[in-house]
Amino acid sequence: MGPTKELCRLVTSISYQDLPASVTEKAKDLLINAVGIAVAGSTEDASRKAVALVKEVGGAPQCTVVGAGLKTSAPWAAFANGVTAHANDADDSGVPPIIHPSAGVLGALLAAGELGHASGKELLTAYVLCMESMARLERAAGHSHFMDLGFHAVGPVCHMGAAVAAAKLLRLDAAQAEHALGLAASTSSGIRAQAGSMSKPFHGGNASLGGIMSALLAKEGVTAVEDVLEHRWGWCKVFGQDGANPGLAAQGFGDPWFMEKPGFIIKATPGGTIAGPIVEWLTQLRASERLTGEDVVEVQAGVNPIFGTLMWHTMPQSLYQAKYSNPFRIALVLARGRADIRDYTPDTLQDPTIRALLPRIKLYIHPDLANLDRAAAAADPRVLSRSHVMVRLKDGRQFTAWVETCKGYVDRPFTRAELRDRFHNATDGILPRSKATAALQMLEDLDKVKDVGQLVTSLATSAGS
Repeated sequence: MGPTKELCRLVTSISYQDLPASVTEKAKDLLINAVGIAVAGSTEDASRKAVALVKEVGGAPQCTVVGAGLKTSAPWAAFANGVTAHANDADDSGVPPIIHPSAGVLGALLAAGELGHASGKELLTAYVLCMESMARLERAAGHSHFMDLGFHAVGPVCHMGAAVAAAKLLRLDAAQAEHALGLAASTSSGIRAQAGSMSKPFHGGNASLGGIMSALLAKEGVTAVEDVLEHRWGWCKVFGQDGANPGLAAQGFGDPWFMEKPGFIIKATPGGTIAGPIVEWLTQLRASERLTGEDVVEVQAGVNPIFGTLMWHTMPQSLYQAKYSNPFRIALVLARGRADIRDYTPDTLQDPTIRALLPRIKLYIHPDLANLDRAAAAADPRVLSRSHVMVRLKDGRQFTAWVETCKGYVDRPFTRAELRDRFHNATDGILPRSKATAALQMLEDLDKVKDVGQLVTSLATSAGS
């Protein structure tokens, strides 16, 4: 049996009862974060424009658009909710695998769950399976899709993961799931050049749209190539090139579950995952030394070559560029003391202190990090994040540190209590506190929810809820 058939056999046969409780609890943690971030993202300009389009083109009122008083067809709801899930760059990450998984599948997960009247247990199962599948598929592609070919971390892998999630929730059989994956392989896209533009959040929308459409079409009897992973011109070869190893797509599936080991990272602040340790250390330094932005003469961050290719907007002119700018994130922390999702505003973008700090922040390739072991970096986020930071002050003092981990990494995960606080911080002012609290309770007790439509409709703001 080839890897495509084996992967589809696994995802269609594994049930909630097959999952360890420790894995489903970690899935709840990730979902609490992802759903909260999606609600927060619904206020972003890209999300508003996506919702405006959905309203204009219309659709059968099947599924809920998060943070809006609107129901539309399942594909359009998946699209809109996928955009909101990635709109503020505060989603989760896996290093390994090099993806932002929840942002690319949440739209499909919610829409397929609501359309199929799935139970909470079914939603948790589909989520665990699509996250596991994405982790395995990213390994099968050998990381080249991101490191060499320029595809985004909410790109080809997430299209396939969204198809897995939708196939499971729409209760496709193994043969139909093969066709769904085949169809999703042809929608796989999303390029890194879009980083810092309004179109980047649409990678999440397109992944969820492609995934649920592929599953719906397969359910209707549309067929595709049945060996899409291992075909000589198939998904693994196209996105993995010479590093492709299709056999890894199903090998060791669930042993251990990626959800548990190595686990997934939840970003403590918006922006690139691997800059988190720098931001945390600077936040702590500012507090302990009672610094202001005006006190800082210079910041230097010595990083590795891969880090050096990320977050390249050094003097951002828009909030989209600011979210993809390590200098802006550092300046924001030094000037304001934090870099929360609510801190990326037109006011902070034009803050004179922040603008004055930007030219003083330099990233360079540190000699000790120049020869990065790519295999080691792909296996451990701390290798990819390891950086040397130097801050020089006007009074002549200088502070230096090596950093490699921060809150939200797998060795320092958020507690459930901290995730509750993050959820409310993300949803306050968008959902009434009583409604947000009810949604949060359903997420924590997801295994007891009879129909996830209850959860999804609770995330709407008014009409259509």
